This record gives sequence, structure tokens and C-alpha cells, in this order.
Amino acid sequence: MKNIMRSTLSARLIVFSAALSLVSLTGCKDEWDEHYDAEASGLTYNGDMMGYISENSQLADFVEVVKAAGFDTDLASSQIRTLWAPVNGTFNKDSLISLAKAGGKKSVITGFIKNHLARYAMSYNTPDSLSLDEPKSVLLLNSKILVMDPKGTFGTANVTKPNITCANGVVHVIDKAQPYQTNLYEQIEAAHFAWLAQHPEEAGNDSLVSMYTFLQKYNDDSLDVNKSVYRGVDENGNRIYVDSVVIRNNTVLNGMDALIYTEDSNYFAIIPSVEAYQERVRIAKELLVYNPSENATDPKMCDSLQNYNANVFAITDLFFNVNTNSRSGVLVTDSAVSTTYKRSNWENHVYYAPYAEGGILSGKNKVSCSNGTAFMAKEYPMSVRDQFYKKIDVPCNKTTNIDQTTDDDGKLLYTKNVNPDYQVWTYTVNTRDSSYTFSFLDVQATTMALNPTIAFKIPNTLKATYDMYLVYAPIWVLQYNDFEAALKGHETLVGTNQDPLRPYYFKVTVFERNNTDPNIGMYPKSGVAIKNPADGSSTFTTNVENFVDTLFLGTIETKNAYYNTTSEGLLVQLAANISSKNVVNYSREMYLSKIILKPHEEETSDYIKFRKR
Repeated sequence: MKNIMRSTLSARLIVFSAALSLVSLTGCKDEWDEHYDAEASGLTYNGDMMGYISENSQLADFVEVVKAAGFDTDLASSQIRTLWAPVNGTFNKDSLISLAKAGGKKSVITGFIKNHLARYAMSYNTPDSLSLDEPKSVLLLNSKILVMDPKGTFGTANVTKPNITCANGVVHVIDKAQPYQTNLYEQIEAAHFAWLAQHPEEAGNDSLVSMYTFLQKYNDDSLDVNKSVYRGVDENGNRIYVDSVVIRNNTVLNGMDALIYTEDSNYFAIIPSVEAYQERVRIAKELLVYNPSENATDPKMCDSLQNYNANVFAITDLFFNVNTNSRSGVLVTDSAVSTTYKRSNWENHVYYAPYAEGGILSGKNKVSCSNGTAFMAKEYPMSVRDQFYKKIDVPCNKTTNIDQTTDDDGKLLYTKNVNPDYQVWTYTVNTRDSSYTFSFLDVQATTMALNPTIAFKIPNTLKATYDMYLVYAPIWVLQYNDFEAALKGHETLVGTNQDPLRPYYFKVTVFERNNTDPNIGMYPKSGVAIKNPADGSSTFTTNVENFVDTLFLGTIETKNAYYNTTSEGLLVQLAANISSKNVVNYSREMYLSKIILKPHEEETSDYIKFRKR
């Protein structure tokens, strides 16, 4: 405890955070609800526990701290408790008393006194008692957990005098104080204040950026009425709580399934330095420049969206649930799955060989916390692309992704001449090794004489550069078993509009919402025509040999971000471009699976292509 309480500032780093971070522990069921036999030692004190420790000269230092913090009345109350009282010289008494006198009484109570107190009366075994026959996890009054062992230990301390029965509980004298152990949330706070101690010019800066300053804005705590102690009511009839227990909840971390502030949990977390966090937020903000039209309902909406999402991006993939990363109780070392992982998004938020050289957990300073392990990182061990500059998949078979924007007369502007039935097909390709099932939208013209034009909405785009792809199936996949069969059909039907090997022939246009007047926030009437990167032409032709293929459409650069908004900022329009003379050479009907936007120059080897068998 001496190191923790070296100064008033360091005390506030570790202890004051705990005063604000009490949580309800439901996982440690109250085996302790049954009172253990406190009289087993045969030593009974005729008075309360405050009276006993005051008369025991070995505990004089502890008594001084208790009185300085104003907790002596509480230890003299009728509330039944168990106290593990540390002997003189095993903690920094002067620092604790100084902190209490400087306004930090609550910190001293939570971080030190309640770190040695538990509800109910609990005793150790004696030759005549079988009250404790195995180690028990004790829920302390500050919601930390320490182990009470029947051999006569408490945490790392030895019990030198057990089972002193008092009128309001049991006292055990221990040979050393137990240090306050931060949980992972408190470790983030401690890292913040340690940095602040080295940068005193930032004290009082309301705009200071750090992981802690962001998270603490979203604390949504509540009082645990069942576990809090009150004495009487005030003049308005409200209860006066003398021992309040707060249930911690952080809405941001809760949304990420990262309950790193709860004591009955087991996580590991990467905690980057304040400088690294600030740099990651800065980069994220560059990608999160929103269209000013978002300010229509709230003049500060763009800034709010940018700031919030940039910070969320910066904490993405920093938290890992041990249970998720374990098999049969053994921690998996070949990969690490963050709490942000979703099965539907299996490609993201998984990091392989995390402990190997160059892995996200390699070479980090490990700090043991009360609910897991913190890996302190000077720099981020993952890239911006790993965290949040991600590939965007837009399934064409999800008809809600098809744009239906109309003009004042109700006429469709970007999707035209398309059969509104929107038939969706699911097809299974059997290969030597496995089978692959994919779905696609059957884009048909309203009449055989028209070219269909279909536009897809692209959500969650950033202000960034993307490589754009189209995943499709050739027209023969539903009628023929494989390419060889389609080839035979082609030999029979070549030169007709039934030829199964007719490729698609179309133009690509991108529409991005205006970010300046006039018509700010609206799609323009004319978009940007995409040139075919293969030959520089204005049209694209598909391959017909593969069951499903991916066509590179080109690179686009977006002007604004639409991440986490209710509207999409981008439309990708595919327009068949087939003359009446060419209907025997090209298919106006198209089978489209999805449109993909990938961060520019990212590897494309992860795309599966099935070649002819």
C-alpha cells in the first residue's frame, strides 16, 4: 500500500476512481449470507469492533486512518461486518491521513478501509469449528474480491489473530495491508492521471482528449438500494445513505459488450498511451468529415457525430473477453477476438497470433488488474484499417439497398426500367473441397426492349478513397450445371438472345450527395461516370466462365462521411448499355450479388472466386 499511497496525487489515481466505480457483484453469490461461527476461537470482545481496534496497540496506525476518514462511527454502528485489520507499519499511514485531510476521505474509505471490510460475520476454522472448509471469494465493501483461505490467510496477508467476536461482527488481525487493485476501467483512469501528472499544463482543460475523458462522459450509474445502508430520512422524506453502493454502467462500453468496470468479469485490454489515443482520434476525424446538411436539425450535429464516432473508432478492438477467447477453460493463443466481433461480420475484429512477435499483445507492459490484464501500449498495435477503415459490403439481394428516389412527380430518378418484383435466387456451387452458397438479385427490364438501370445505396461510407467491385454470376448459372454444359448450349444458341454465354455490358455512375448549396444534402441529377480501369472506356463487360466472379470497377474518392447516419451518402448505379442490334451478344438481364467498397490498395486475395470445374 505504501507505493500506491506515496502522494496525494497517486492516491487519487487509484483510489478516487474506485470511489466512483462501485459495482454490483451478482456473480459472487452470497454463500456469505449465512453467518459463520465467529465464536469458534473462544475470544470475545465486550463491545463493538471500533472499541476493540482502539484498544489494540498493534492497530494504532489503522485506527488513526479510520478516525481521519471519519469512519469510526461506522465501525461502531450495529451493522454486522467482518474486518481484517492490518498491523502498524504495513501501509503509508501519513499519506492516507494527508489525503483524508485534503478532501479525499471518500477515497481513503473506498480504497483502503473498505478494502479490508466485508458484510456479515465470517470466521476461520479452529480445531472446534468447521465453518470454513475451503477457500472462499470474499466480496469486499468496495466491490473488490479477495480470497479467504481456511489455512488462515486473506489475500496475500496472514491472519495473526483470528475470530475476535465483537457486538457488530468479527475482527481478524492480519500481518500486512492489502493493496487496492484497480479494475481495467480504473487502470484507464490511472493511466490518464499519470499522464496528466507529467503534463500539468493540461490540468483543467475541458477539451482534453484521452480514452478516460471520453468514457467518463458516458457513465450512467445508479444506486443499489438493496446493498446501500441508510439511517433515517431528511426533511423531505428522502433516505439519508451512510453507505451507498453504486452500480456502474457505461453506455459506450456496454454497447461494445466490454464491461471492464465490473469486478465479476474477466477481460484483457489494450490501453494505448494518451498521445497514441489522441493521434488515432485525429486520424479518425479526418475520415469522419460529415456533410454540413447533417446540421439541418441540430447546428452542432456534424461536430457531435465526428467527435463521438472518432472516439468510438479509437477504442474499437481494444477489449477482449477471456471467456470468448478460451476453449475448455484454456486461453486461446492463436487468435484474439475483440468484444466488437459479430458472427455476421466474421472477417473483422479478429487478430491472429496476438502473442507472437509483432502480434497485438507482444512486447506490451502487462498490468494485473482485479478483473483481468491490461496491456499498456505506447503505440497502437493495430492499424487504422484493422480498427475502422473497413470494407463495405452491400448485398444486392437485399432489396432495401435498392434506391427508390423519385422526383416531384413520383418518377424514379436513379433506378429505371427494372421489374419491381426483384426476384432473388440462391445458388450452391459444389467444388472438390466444399460447397458455396450465394444469393443474387435477378435484374430484369420491364420490357425486353429496354435497358435496366439500377442504383444501390452505399451506407456508412467515410471521407476516404475506396476501390469498388461488383460480385456477380453469369446468366447461365440457373439453367446449366457447369460451364461445359453452358458452352454446349452456346454452340446451339449462338447468335440468339437465348445464348447462355452472353456477358453483361453496362455503364457505372456514382452519385454523392451535394455538400454545398444549392440542394445541399441531395443527390445530383448527374453523377460521375466511372471509367473502366482495364481499357479506359466508359463501359464494362463481364466474364462468363466462372460461377461467380468479382469485377474491379475502379477507384472513387468520397467528399464526406455518412458513417452511423440515417441516410446513405453514395449511390452506385449500373446501367445496361445494349443496343437492339447487340441483344444477341449481351444480356440485359443481370444476376448481381453485391457491391463492395474496399480501402484503396488493400489486398484482394481474400475474395473467393470459383473457377470452372
